[in-house]
Amino acid sequence: LRAGPAFARHSAALRAHIAGSAQTNGLDEPLERLYWGLLIYDLLPTSERPSMSIEKALTARLKLRGETQKLMAQLQQVKARLAQLTAPHTRPSTIVSALDRMQPSTLLLLSLLEENELLQERLHDYLQTWQHVHPSLDGNDLRRMGLGPGPLYGKILHSLRVALLDGEIEAGPEEQLLAQAIIHDELQAQETQERTS
Repeated sequence: LRAGPAFARHSAALRAHIAGSAQTNGLDEPLERLYWGLLIYDLLPTSERPSMSIEKALTARLKLRGETQKLMAQLQQVKARLAQLTAPHTRPSTIVSALDRMQPSTLLLLSLLEENELLQERLHDYLQTWQHVHPSLDGNDLRRMGLGPGPLYGKILHSLRVALLDGEIEAGPEEQLLAQAIIHDELQAQETQERTS
């Protein structure tokens, strides 16, 4: 591994970000680990399931700690999804699904390493708005609508969040209407299955 001009530029941007940030947004990684992410990023594969894992080879050779391994794995995951994250017609819910699993340090490094304008805009939208979008309804509301215990709670709340993110519904009454429609369809499907079994 060699640190070239790009690493020096990204490192300077990282230091400037940390120095100028009033809040860390949950960023509690040691600076050395963030430098490691900047250094290793270009070597990470772009495929979802790389046949040969450079992370494993480096972990074994350098005896990397668990948190460093996690950062490396997450950087590889977002790198593998860059085409999706930068495609013009990718829906907000798809962006959120990809980024929700990432720790703040991964998102920060991605914003420093990738200069694509659309990606920068989407990272900003995610951090400022999209990650905070959640249905106003909860499990108690769904229970009052007649939904019994089971995995449908998570499925319905996920469907509501997707619809809110993608602008298909507005928060409030439209959430309730969509939830009722999903519950109705699911209950009908269950009844049909019970009759045919």
